[in-house]
Amino acid sequence: MKIRGSVLINTLILFALLLMLTVGAMQRFRDWQESYQVLEQVEKRQFTEAYNHWREQMSDKSKSEADSSTSAGKESDTSAIRSAPPAIGETKEATKEQLESTQSGIHALEYAFLNQYTGKRSVGDDQHLHASFFRPETVLIGGSILAHEHLEKLYNVLDESTTILHQQLKTSFIAAVIEAGEDLASGNVMQEDGVPNDEAKKKLTALFDQIKLATYEPEEIRQAIQLVLVKAIKVDGIEPNKQVTPDAMASLATFMVTVFAQHLPKKMQVADLAVGTGNLLFAVMNQLHNARQVAVKGYGIDNDETLLAVAGMSSTLQQLDVDLFHQDALDNLLFKDIDVVVSDLPVGYYPVDERAKQFETAAAKGHSYAHHLLIEQSMRVLKPGGLGLFYVPSQVFRSEEAAGLTAWLAKSTYFQGLLNLPEDFFADQKAEKSLLVLQKPSPDVKRAKQILLGQFPDLNDRDAFATFIDKVKDWAAANIA
Repeated sequence: MKIRGSVLINTLILFALLLMLTVGAMQRFRDWQESYQVLEQVEKRQFTEAYNHWREQMSDKSKSEADSSTSAGKESDTSAIRSAPPAIGETKEATKEQLESTQSGIHALEYAFLNQYTGKRSVGDDQHLHASFFRPETVLIGGSILAHEHLEKLYNVLDESTTILHQQLKTSFIAAVIEAGEDLASGNVMQEDGVPNDEAKKKLTALFDQIKLATYEPEEIRQAIQLVLVKAIKVDGIEPNKQVTPDAMASLATFMVTVFAQHLPKKMQVADLAVGTGNLLFAVMNQLHNARQVAVKGYGIDNDETLLAVAGMSSTLQQLDVDLFHQDALDNLLFKDIDVVVSDLPVGYYPVDERAKQFETAAAKGHSYAHHLLIEQSMRVLKPGGLGLFYVPSQVFRSEEAAGLTAWLAKSTYFQGLLNLPEDFFADQKAEKSLLVLQKPSPDVKRAKQILLGQFPDLNDRDAFATFIDKVKDWAAANIA
């Protein structure tokens, strides 16, 4: 009996100790949970306050500039760059001359980047520009992409051959672009049931014989294809969500990669979950390679078979290491551990509500915003510390679903920056976009002490861009170094 009593007493004492430990642990968990919720609320409030304050400043600045312009009796400049997609429902024709104007602005941007890597700050003669970020042969000369005779020759061949095939095949212009590119890559004009006819085939063969692809850099090929696609936008009336992303946006994204990854690895994986024709993805891949001789593997997804065919043709001509997938980007993906995701996100509602419910950014009721879901999906495939660069509507945090997106960002990502693109990029205020910079949490990277908020300066103002780059570098040193 004494033994049993001792066992009983010991058991009761042990049970009491376990109960005390359990209660203590539960209390500590509740304390931690409350602290986390407070911190999360503070972070969201700080971001919201900072963002709203910045938007008010930008609004006041724009209003002040507008008032000054009105009081001076000046008309607004309607000849500014109009290279980004217009608002839905707006018809905007893109021409070769218009793109050349855009490229003049990109030239200024490239010059600013070159200054960053060479330490130059004065505006000098273009022929003296040389640095690791852009190879000399890809730097635009005379403010025009077509001033390079070698590149102009390739563009003319692609343009003329596409025009012939467009007439012969009686198909869309963009389908003719694909056919022309594939014929050029194979070195053989495909003829089926006598189409194109023998005379047209002879002309096409003569055109393609003028081009030696081995003498062209991938960037030259991409730029020539881009010019032909701009014509396709005009001829076919391609909708805004499917138009070509301008080079300037690729250069801005590449610059941000170098800000967050001062020492680029020898091999990188870059993905675009709304790849379209591949122009943005391929430009970033080429620029990263040219910057530090990085070997870049690309992944692209799109549910538009025609656009993906353009991307396939373009990557083949450029001889890029790219895997392209024709699927819904919100379905299960076949790749992961990506270093950088860059995407000019389509704007609109995602129609498959059941699939949308698998994402935290889904709307509580009704259809969800596709760009919200694509951001979340993109962050899933990044490796820890990976960088997400997303071109989103400038009003992204003022929509009816903004609260849910902000809550998810604060909980699941390092919200590092939001930078508005120059207003002159857009034909309509509703079409304005910003570059959203996110990073996947990792012990190896830091959450920015202060979110990078601001606006990219006018691309034609080289001095302003040099100052902008210095400010971004200072911000990086103070917040994420």
